[in-house]
Amino acid sequence: MKIKKSEMNCNLDTDKQNTVILPCPEIIKPFSQNKETLCIDAEIAPVLEHLWQNGIVTLSSCCGHGTQPPSLVIADTYCLESIVEIRLLIADIDPDNLWDIFQWRLVKDPDELPAMFPGVREYVDVKGVV
Repeated sequence: MKIKKSEMNCNLDTDKQNTVILPCPEIIKPFSQNKETLCIDAEIAPVLEHLWQNGIVTLSSCCGHGTQPPSLVIADTYCLESIVEIRLLIADIDPDNLWDIFQWRLVKDPDELPAMFPGVREYVDVKGVV
């Protein structure tokens, strides 16, 4: 099902928000506290379902509510080539919108950083952060 910009019906009134409840795909469950269902903006649900069917893990999304472009948050593990593929998958369903794609990074407590990044403790200490 292709989405056309003219068919998007985002409503800024939160009491009349256009959302759908979808089953949480198995690939998303580890990132959603094992929820069984997800509440998704209806206008972008077909895109998300298409991404999930193609193995793309999404962490958050928004239709833009008529004031912003649709957006998607993906894990920081996706590389640039993967983001190009994600854009192509989005265009399969929603060719008329240029989506904002964000990546979230988990920022650990400074005491946990040395195990993840050798040498970071010295850098943090020199910069006076800790």
